[in-house]
Amino acid sequence: MARSVKGSFYLACGTVVDRGLAFIRNMILTRLLLPEEMGIMVILLSIIGLFEVLTDVGIKISVIQNPRGAEPTFLNMTWWFQVIRGVGLYIVGFLLTPIMFWFFFSEKTDVLSAHSEQEINFMIRVLFLSVLLNSFVSPASYVLEKELKFAKVILLNQCTAVIGTLLTIGLCLYYKSVWAMIWGNVLAAGLRSLFSYIICPFMPRLSVHWGCLKEQINFARRIFGLSFLTYMAYSLDVLVLGRLVSAKEVGLYGMAAMLAAVPRDLFGKIVNPVLLPAFSQKQDEDAVLSAKILQITHYISITGFCFLPLFLFFKKDLISIIYGSAYKDAGVAFVIMCVTVFISLHSIIQANILLAKDKPEKHRLFTFTRVLLIAISIYPMVKYWGLVGASLSILGSNIIAFLLQIKVIKKLIMLPEKKYWQQWISGLTGFCISMGLLLLVRLMLPANNNLCVAFSGLVCGLVFLCYAIRELRYRSALR
Repeated sequence: MARSVKGSFYLACGTVVDRGLAFIRNMILTRLLLPEEMGIMVILLSIIGLFEVLTDVGIKISVIQNPRGAEPTFLNMTWWFQVIRGVGLYIVGFLLTPIMFWFFFSEKTDVLSAHSEQEINFMIRVLFLSVLLNSFVSPASYVLEKELKFAKVILLNQCTAVIGTLLTIGLCLYYKSVWAMIWGNVLAAGLRSLFSYIICPFMPRLSVHWGCLKEQINFARRIFGLSFLTYMAYSLDVLVLGRLVSAKEVGLYGMAAMLAAVPRDLFGKIVNPVLLPAFSQKQDEDAVLSAKILQITHYISITGFCFLPLFLFFKKDLISIIYGSAYKDAGVAFVIMCVTVFISLHSIIQANILLAKDKPEKHRLFTFTRVLLIAISIYPMVKYWGLVGASLSILGSNIIAFLLQIKVIKKLIMLPEKKYWQQWISGLTGFCISMGLLLLVRLMLPANNNLCVAFSGLVCGLVFLCYAIRELRYRSALR
């Protein structure tokens, strides 16, 4: 567990820098490019993501989860798996580009007024190079997470993030169009593959180890479709919006979603890589797993509820400050997304328990339930309520799937459900305190004022700090 804490510290430092760079990059890009250009990129990235998850077989997870994952023969088969998959995806994407243009862009007059059909097709094919380049990442880099050696993981991520961000901003100053982000993504993918071999040397061999191959095929068979369902749960709204609304609206929604997803990204990069190995080591100790769920849930609830009032009161102001006034119309959708992300953080904990207990099929079932609910509701919600309808569809589906997930986790590891929901109560208390204080701030300071927003953020931060100090004292007393 000491290695997990140390690993979390390294990941926290690196991820804060990484997300900070992405935050600054987006602030700059939204001021240099029109929302329509950002919308094109959001759609293109959604297409690329969809193709990647369609054939995802959990290559990285198989290395982390398998006891033989660090063996050279296992890594060799992993390398061939991912390279063959990457080459195949690029070929398929190249051939299907005209269909993708027809589905997403043929009726978007705001896009076609600035870019020809041939240029958009070329954009899609160039961006697919990132898929090809990512497939050449050294599989030895996955072993770093398996062994909780996160210092090197951070080094790899930061090298790519820093250079990729600088390249994208520099290209944006030159192109002043979506091409800057396209080439930035491709170059970042190439750099990541290159740096992975420098930091984690690996030399593939023309040999087949049938035992490793059989294990990977069995794991792939059990996990197949899980990444696709997870992706659809997070991105089906963008894909539907990409078909139904203008590129400008997609840009507004997509950037608001990226901003709302910052806590989930931080959690995914800092805590999530530690959870699966840590839970896997205690996979037969249900009492320990239950205790860890309660503890992590407690921390997430306090953090989320203390800051949620800030987003409720200043949804449009926050987006305008960060991205510019052109994006303020996505404010209501943004605050709904924030609630969705809060729910998804709790759901991620349960997902790691299911994977650690070697129950990927159960995790797949809940993800499928979430996607099914979204698929049923998303079209009419977008048709009648636009961006707000899309965000409400995602929120409702996540809540229902999460409640079902808790019921199964309760039976799987004997999770005390009453104690679990009690962890949310402390957070709700913090929510009420923050709400009351922000109401006073709104009465004392002018609304729609940057000073009011900054002071309100400080108030929420102080409420959270009080809870954190109390928690530290409580933990110290237990020792």
